[in-house]
Amino acid sequence: MSETAGNLVIITTTSDDRDELENIATALVEERLAACCQISQPIQSIYVWQGSVASEQEFSCAIKTTQEHVEAIKSKIREMHKYDLPQIIVVNAADVCDHYLNWVRTETRR
Repeated sequence: MSETAGNLVIITTTSDDRDELENIATALVEERLAACCQISQPIQSIYVWQGSVASEQEFSCAIKTTQEHVEAIKSKIREMHKYDLPQIIVVNAADVCDHYLNWVRTETRR
């Protein structure tokens, strides 16, 4: 394990299909790669794609996990996501309540 293994990270991804995110989130939790996934209400994404500005309604999924599962989660998202280039952003949590961190660690043990 790396020095940061066991520390909380939040991975976000988006999709225009809420069911797709629910399928990804369920797989991650069932496989104990994530302790919790939260899917937002619709958001408006404005971005450049293939040279043009696009504006689409999407949903965002926040995935709570530990550093040791990041690569497996990124792989699972790429495998299950319909986008050619899915958003996968990994953020290290700077400060986490000990009780919550312990819960995440417990729920992501395999």
